[in-house]
Amino acid sequence: MAEVSHAAVCQVLLALVVLCLPVQAQPREAPAQAAWVQVQDAHFRHTGDVPGFAPYTFDAPLVGIGYARTALRAEIAVGRATAPAGRVRIFDADLSTGSTVPLVQTYRYALGIPLRLAFMYRRVQRSSGGGPTDFDVTVLGLQSGITLQPAPGTTGFTAALTGGAGLATRNFDGTPGYGYHGGAEVGGNVPLRGRFWLTAGYRFRLQGWDLGSGAFTGAREGDLYDYRAFSHGLYAGLLF
Repeated sequence: MAEVSHAAVCQVLLALVVLCLPVQAQPREAPAQAAWVQVQDAHFRHTGDVPGFAPYTFDAPLVGIGYARTALRAEIAVGRATAPAGRVRIFDADLSTGSTVPLVQTYRYALGIPLRLAFMYRRVQRSSGGGPTDFDVTVLGLQSGITLQPAPGTTGFTAALTGGAGLATRNFDGTPGYGYHGGAEVGGNVPLRGRFWLTAGYRFRLQGWDLGSGAFTGAREGDLYDYRAFSHGLYAGLLF
């Protein structure tokens, strides 16, 4: 048998060690967009003092869709419910734009402060037709908070606490008031095939509106449009 040199043995052992080492996964491309569906358990309460008024309070599920990219986020949700005022239809639309100021970033997570301009609209209308007591309110204001996100292209958990306030009007008519909102979110994402990721989580939201009187009402009747709402539910969608 031919004599095997020490150098040859070392080369074979080195090759085996290299083959047994785990392969370093290539970083995935960070998704730039998100689309999701969501189901909310929504509650809407009248907080004004208007004797004899049948308010548009309800407890009902709302179903919605959403889309987001770097500087833009949009959501809509719809539902139907029975209120003291009768059968009502609900429509929500939210749009915000802005950026996030980074605070801390590691190889796994990024902590930041979002600064956004927010547009929020809610309509609660009788199914039989609109009227002057329908809730039809737009809020334009500022939004901020704190967010925790996985580093770009990595799997991880997400969390956010946000809040904001702004000018509220009903059909841009009459004396304006104010609206406010706050929310919390926890979720996560995992990679799928190709460039897609799965995202899912839970959200909670609180909102309030306090408006002045409209052009067709007296000062006391401004309380017609004072409401508070909260909702919570699940969402699931894709990052891409």
